[in-house]
Amino acid sequence: MNSKGRKTYYLSRDWPFIPILLFVIGGFIWTLFDLFSDRGAVFHPILRFSGLFLSVVGGIIEYLVRLDLKEKSKFPTQSSTALLKVNKDHQLITDRLFRYIRHPLYASLFLQFIGWGIFCSSWYGLLLMGIALLFIIPRIQIEERMLVNEFGDLYKDYQKRTKKLIPFLY
Repeated sequence: MNSKGRKTYYLSRDWPFIPILLFVIGGFIWTLFDLFSDRGAVFHPILRFSGLFLSVVGGIIEYLVRLDLKEKSKFPTQSSTALLKVNKDHQLITDRLFRYIRHPLYASLFLQFIGWGIFCSSWYGLLLMGIALLFIIPRIQIEERMLVNEFGDLYKDYQKRTKKLIPFLY
């Protein structure tokens, strides 16, 4: 199904999903390994606290965004946002956090991944999760093509007045 019939799945074109998943899992495991071993770098406690703060803020943002997605775009579960798809009653969300950036969920993941790596004092974990974040850019491009296809000029206007990932910058 497509426009107005909805329930279109874009997994076949969502090639960045796999590298993101693999690098995040690898980075997460590596940061845990560094956290519980003597191998990890020893970041200054203030830096580590900053990493924890970034992770918590990212988690709060993710929770708020998922609430909006569940309420307004009719995503039935928290995990269903992993697939690039348009549901039958999908609505374009342009308020709350979406008023400032088009992809606050990806921004929240960025804060969480980087924060977690800093908190765990893990250079290699940071590197792996940073590589995962590089794959978010092509995924955003795929998702934006999907949304332009679905919402047309409404989404194009929304693109003109908001940034992609970082409020007021990018």
